[in-house]
Amino acid sequence: MHYVDHRNATKGLSAYLDKDLSPSSERSGMHITQHRMVTDGRLLARLWELYEQTMASAAIEDASLEMLYWHEFDQYLRDGRHRLWVLHNDVQPVAMCLVDVDYSAANHLSPAYFERCFPDHAERSAVHSLCWLVAHPMYETHGAVVRLGRAVLEMAMAERALVLFNEPFESSSSVAGLSEMMNELARLVGSPAISQKIEVQRYFAIDFAQSAIEDDRLSQPVSTFR
Repeated sequence: MHYVDHRNATKGLSAYLDKDLSPSSERSGMHITQHRMVTDGRLLARLWELYEQTMASAAIEDASLEMLYWHEFDQYLRDGRHRLWVLHNDVQPVAMCLVDVDYSAANHLSPAYFERCFPDHAERSAVHSLCWLVAHPMYETHGAVVRLGRAVLEMAMAERALVLFNEPFESSSSVAGLSEMMNELARLVGSPAISQKIEVQRYFAIDFAQSAIEDDRLSQPVSTFR
């Protein structure tokens, strides 16, 4: 599963929730499109540029972030098992969200787990996995992620789907966590559902280079002075 640093995105959450979203307030060229099997070469190139800009900065902050190569990215967007939402400023993509709607084909998920714990969703093929939700840095604090996320959850609610996502960063008092943001988005689309933790994984490391330094230090002869 892929994700992005949501810390900047959630800073604009309160402002977005208070924003007048009437047609008269939407005078810019901002609009959302939904796609299955993207084949337009020009759109793919623009989306790849957005993906590189947003994911490269997140990749240096997280040990488990897998950043795709171009050919992998291209395969993802041409795969009909994925749904893509794109927020455009006129013709330029500024945010996008990719959702995998075939959990049984995802190599990072265990079908047996969801068949046991969420049998109804598994039976209806209603287990959806958020692959990535990214926004250009210029638009993160202007509600781009929230606006896009709201569109995604509106469809998930209509399909009574289970939406999976992972939260790579610890929440603080000044920055809303991704799970908190998703709860707010669920409330916005009229659902009382809240996020629930289904698994916790932590990465550990043993630094043998450091232990070698300590061994070298301990093996040095001790000088004596008379």
